[in-house]
Amino acid sequence: MERAEKPPTQTVDRALTVLGFFSATAPELSSAEIGARLGLHQTTAYRLLTTMEQSGYVERDPRTGLYRLGLKLVELAGLKLNQMDLCRHAQPELNALRDALSLNANLAVLDQGDVCHLAYAVRADVPHTYTLLGRKSVAHCTALGKAMLAFRPRTQVHDTIHTFGWRPYTEHSIQDFATLDLALDEVAARGYALDL
Repeated sequence: MERAEKPPTQTVDRALTVLGFFSATAPELSSAEIGARLGLHQTTAYRLLTTMEQSGYVERDPRTGLYRLGLKLVELAGLKLNQMDLCRHAQPELNALRDALSLNANLAVLDQGDVCHLAYAVRADVPHTYTLLGRKSVAHCTALGKAMLAFRPRTQVHDTIHTFGWRPYTEHSIQDFATLDLALDEVAARGYALDL
């Protein structure tokens, strides 16, 4: 007889939810903010954060009292990246591409409507924007994402956007399918995408 799926343990679920609250636009949060977002009293949120801090998943700035992601996550992210065959096999190719084209090269995968940056090779003499490994960007708002989307079936691209939304970065971000399809057609014809 198969065991029924059990709901996640509430405390574990809350801790994982807390980790998801942090972002590039909200790198630090107070226990009051976290408690409010979880629907918990501030004291309960503080106890949860204290446990997470003791385990290294969050850290508290002693000057401001705000919480941010802890180094344990860097350790785990490094383990994950090192375990990925894709990263290990791609790095020599990224280096060769960088050297052959005299340009920076990036590796990313599509994940739930976003591109997730996994590896890169940069030239010391070529200006580049700093890319955080593991950083996610909305796929249709970036050149890297458009380059990947241009060669996927349009129904799959449209379904992904229906599921995860447009999530524009600026007023110039694409927010309709006609414009997106035209942009992806241009990328496919040209063979590369541009961030403008």
